[in-house]
Amino acid sequence: MKPSRDHLKRTRVYLIRHGQVENHEAGAYNGQVDVPITDTGRQQMRTVLERLQDQTIQAVYCSDLRRTVEGAQIIAAGFQLHYQALPGIRERNFGDWEGLTYEQIGKDYPELFDFWRKDVTEVRPPGGGENSFDLAERVMATYLPLVDEHADETIVVVAHGGVNRIILAHAMRLEIRYMFRVDQRFGCLNWIDYYSDGFAHVRLING
Repeated sequence: MKPSRDHLKRTRVYLIRHGQVENHEAGAYNGQVDVPITDTGRQQMRTVLERLQDQTIQAVYCSDLRRTVEGAQIIAAGFQLHYQALPGIRERNFGDWEGLTYEQIGKDYPELFDFWRKDVTEVRPPGGGENSFDLAERVMATYLPLVDEHADETIVVVAHGGVNRIILAHAMRLEIRYMFRVDQRFGCLNWIDYYSDGFAHVRLING
């Protein structure tokens, strides 16, 4: 029987991946390329809003990239709130690989690509790219203070596939190298409860 935490302060986070992006069929690594979402992506955000409609939301956050901002605008408007865009929760910087497909990276950077296929968490793409540990340090430095700031409140965070995996891995105490075992589809909803004793309860993944 698990101990009750009903007496503790709790921050509830609804963590959303942005909707479908316009170049999704190309399979390119967008990283920090500022692509918009499609009409399907906007509908995905409206569907998430419908699922959350009976919740009391105190704040809405997103990265400062257009694909999350568009989603945050839809969610925030539904709750008559303003959203706040935070550069710290941008998607991973893929450096010179941004905008390239998996196949193009393999062709243009064959040696580094071999390392990438063996362990995507360690490799930093050329041109100032981040590896997964760089991403985790940046994201959690922005995200965890939000959790502390909103004790006993419920917030929405609209972010990216890589960012969400980092946050979920941290909550589940999962090694970063296993983060890609967690699926994050366009427009998916995740739900995490954080308690004041440091316990994180992941209630929904890729909903």
